[in-house]
Amino acid sequence: MDQLYRCACNDDKEILLYLDPMHQIHNNENDYAWQPTGLKGTKKVLANTGRKRLNIIGAVNPVTFEPTIMLTEENCCAEVIEAFLGELRQQYSSATSICIILDNARYQRSYIVQEKAKKLGIDLIYLPPYSPNLNLIERLWRYFKRK
Repeated sequence: MDQLYRCACNDDKEILLYLDPMHQIHNNENDYAWQPTGLKGTKKVLANTGRKRLNIIGAVNPVTFEPTIMLTEENCCAEVIEAFLGELRQQYSSATSICIILDNARYQRSYIVQEKAKKLGIDLIYLPPYSPNLNLIERLWRYFKRK
């Protein structure tokens, strides 16, 4: 807890970030409508299968509210998170330590991600399962999805 407090209060050298991916499907979200089939003026709404989506991996600094975003159409996996950690380290290159709070997704807990974080001097703190309300970036994603 002391480490988190220090990171939150000393925003130049010790950085605290909240990390979470968001998966935005390429479909439009339709409202509910009903109409008997075969009537004149019936419109067909085409949609893709829902398998194609834009993955947005983001981290937000709770002190400066500065987001770091990475866009990809690849599935979220350990390698994507590993690359994102590299981007974060590059963005905060002058920081002595970076502490990232993230959820317990399997690909975020993987050996590859933990080793990359250790190599880059990044501390990973995992939230308890089923507690997205503790991750501040979820609020940014909620706002994004509504707009």
